[in-house]
Amino acid sequence: MVRTLPVYIGDTTEGKIFWALVFSIGVVLPISMPRTVSALRYGTFFSVLAATTVVLAIVGTCLFNRDITPELGYSLRKSMTDTNTSMLGFLNSFPLVIFAFMYQPNIPAIYSELNRPEPHKMKKVLMIASIVCITIYMMSGYFGNATFVAYTSEEKIMGL
Repeated sequence: MVRTLPVYIGDTTEGKIFWALVFSIGVVLPISMPRTVSALRYGTFFSVLAATTVVLAIVGTCLFNRDITPELGYSLRKSMTDTNTSMLGFLNSFPLVIFAFMYQPNIPAIYSELNRPEPHKMKKVLMIASIVCITIYMMSGYFGNATFVAYTSEEKIMGL
């Protein structure tokens, strides 16, 4: 007797929505609603770990998967030299970068929860957090571009 999974938990659109909701309500919601900022360390650690995993997957795909990145040297050079930067592009992305770090509302609460709140300690916390975030964003952008630089359309990237 062959048993099949119900549609809502199988590998279907409904199943994916179901498992995304279970994960969001069962994991993300509880770790994102603490009473103190210090309790956010678990959620923050989880999100940094997830972002690092995505970056490592992108870097690994770029460096080791020759089906997706057939010519590594060419892809890395082209990704480095074919950047289209402009002042307008920078100004358009500036709000995204500012809100990606989301420091504004959290700084007073983080400062008050330091063991001994002092400005130089807060500066150190912000510098370390900024360096980690910038490194993750830059690596994912550069290696993501290098991975798919040989593809000319979205259909080829998505495998359609």
